[in-house]
Parts: sequence; C-alpha cells; structure tokens
Amino acid sequence: MKVLIIGKNIKNVYLSLDAKNFELDKNQNAHLDLTYDGSEKYYNDRFSIMTGQKLADEVISNFRIETETAFSPENPETCDDFQYILLSKNNYINLAPEFIKQCDFNGKILEKRMAKFDYIYIDWSAELNNVQIKAILDYLETHPKTRLAWCFDRSELPKLLNAPDLTKTNLTTFYRLLQRAEIVFVMGKKSQMMRVKQILSTLSTLKLIYIAENQILAGVFKEDFRNKDLKVTRDVAATIIAGTIFSALVTDWNLQRALMLAKINVENSKANKTLKINQLSDKLREALAIR
Repeated sequence: MKVLIIGKNIKNVYLSLDAKNFELDKNQNAHLDLTYDGSEKYYNDRFSIMTGQKLADEVISNFRIETETAFSPENPETCDDFQYILLSKNNYINLAPEFIKQCDFNGKILEKRMAKFDYIYIDWSAELNNVQIKAILDYLETHPKTRLAWCFDRSELPKLLNAPDLTKTNLTTFYRLLQRAEIVFVMGKKSQMMRVKQILSTLSTLKLIYIAENQILAGVFKEDFRNKDLKVTRDVAATIIAGTIFSALVTDWNLQRALMLAKINVENSKANKTLKINQLSDKLREALAIR
C-alpha cells in the first residue's frame, strides 16, 4: 500500500499571555491588541506543533502505510505557513495568519513513470489551483487503479453546496476530480452536511464522512495548556480524525472500528506525536472490553 499525500505544512504557534501585560486605555480599561507583530516580549509561553500535510503524513504512516508527500519544498523551515493561536484557560483565539511562503506542488512526482500509488490523499490544507487539479486528474486517467480520498476544508464548503449535477461530463476540473473521489471528508455544521450528502448522493461509489465542529471539540479539549498535550483546534483534530479513518478503511478495518480508532487517536495524542497502529489497537481492545 502506497499513498501520495497532497497538502501544505502548517505550523500552529501557541501563545500564552500574562494578564499583567494587558494594555490600559485612557479610561484605564484593560484591552488586548490581537495583532501579532513577531515580537515575543508580551508572551510568557510559546511553542508550536505541525499540522496539515506533515501531521497527515505522520498519522497515515503510523498505520504502516508507505507514504510520499507532494508538497516538498527545498527548505521546509522557510516554507511553512504559520498560524498564531492565543490560549486562554479552556478556549483559544486564532490570530491573523502569517503566510510566509506558499509551497509549490511537486508535479514531477506524478510524472515519474514508476510512480504508482494505491491512493492519492488530498489533505484539507492543500488549496489546489486548477493547474494542480489538472495534474492530478491526468495522473488518475493514466492510472485507473489509483483511488482518491479528499478531505475538504470548511472554506471549500460553498463549492460542494453549489455543486452542479455531478452525473454530467462537461464539468470544471474541480468537479471532475470530485467525481473520481472514493472517500470524502467534509467539515462543517450538521445542517450543511445533510445538504452535502444529498448533493453527493449521485456518486454511488463515494463514502462520505462528515466531521461536525461540535464533534471535534466535544470532550477532547485539554484545559492544561502547559502539559504540551495536543491542542485540539479544529484543523489539528480534523487532520487526525480524517487521516485515522482513511488509514483504517484502506487497511481493512470496518467503518465502526475506524471511527473508534479516530476518537482514540484524538483523545490520546500528544503534541507532534500521534499513536501508532499497535497503540491504537491496544486501546481499542481496552475500550471494547469495558463496553
């Protein structure tokens, strides 16, 4: 089993603010300027974990699946997208993202004659343009045995909600690629997911798995930020959930067990370290024994 993972490396930078550093206005009201200027002098704690392509690669590799990544910058340290997150007790606030550099899609991976993948897995972080989508389509047309799994970001939900008749042939590249998908993950509100399910129902071979926002946050948010446990922001949790379910399904676990493994992985992962398949299996057996 070999999987090509397509996505960008995103670094979540977590910041904690000492209350004494809040600024006072002329009326002596405390306020916080959420504009992050690159300075660390106001923050008493700062650490980061990777999400996006790198985290998806780790999750899938932990199932003993051979992986290759399509966004492969020459200098990874200068090619990460940074997302700053302010921590406060049992909640978090996303600050304005700072995009340093967009990594280029390494289309040469798909051009190699010997490049044969069982699956192409598109992570929510990919943000593919039409040229990149066309490259993937061309590869799938010449490699009919390669299957496609696609995890959609919330920002792409309008494309799904406004999709044309997917049984037609004269569609744009985005919807032509969607026609080829075997597994689709969608993030959003439950009411939106019902509409997406209706729209995608014409794709008879498709497995649609939706991740509602309340499901992501319920019961897994860590209150103690200083223990460096996984910070369950939506993107991190969704990456782990989708990657785990995908890996379980393609290695012959049934859907019910795949969902249980995803829950276990989110609840027990540490920062930059998700569970390996043997650890997941052990915890699954423990959970089933309790039931």
